[in-house]
Amino acid sequence: MRPNSPITPNVFSSDVLPWVVESWSRECLCANPGFLKLLSFDFLDYGQTPAALVDSELIWGAIVGKHFISQGEWLAGTSNRPRRTFQCPQCGLKLVCESEQYSVNMWHTTSRPMLQRELASNGCYLVGIQSFKDFDYQSLTDFALAATVPDFLASIGAT
Repeated sequence: MRPNSPITPNVFSSDVLPWVVESWSRECLCANPGFLKLLSFDFLDYGQTPAALVDSELIWGAIVGKHFISQGEWLAGTSNRPRRTFQCPQCGLKLVCESEQYSVNMWHTTSRPMLQRELASNGCYLVGIQSFKDFDYQSLTDFALAATVPDFLASIGAT
């Protein structure tokens, strides 16, 4: 994880994630470019070692993995990563998700909208990157550490 991250994965899971899920329950977040940007994180875009954006993985598991409707089985996708489509039960947006497990503790999933939807040019995170080797944060030019929890929540439309 990035040094000086404001919160740990456990604090994110207990204090931030319930707020995000509740917000999504009240109003779909799929139209928010920051939400889609967060879910679209892929370490391959940065030429890095296998890595996962912890914030993205936790939100994916709590919202997409639990509430979206799976469309078929996991099939071979690009780079031999399994691919599956999930549909939002609120707005109908379909996300193409590619997922790969690198260890018991790291399972990376990248989700991109099937229909052309705007992604924020810059995304925010609170926890940071989990990787096997040091992740070069200098390459991460389109994501930044949120200054505060409210700033993070606002960036993904969780109000």
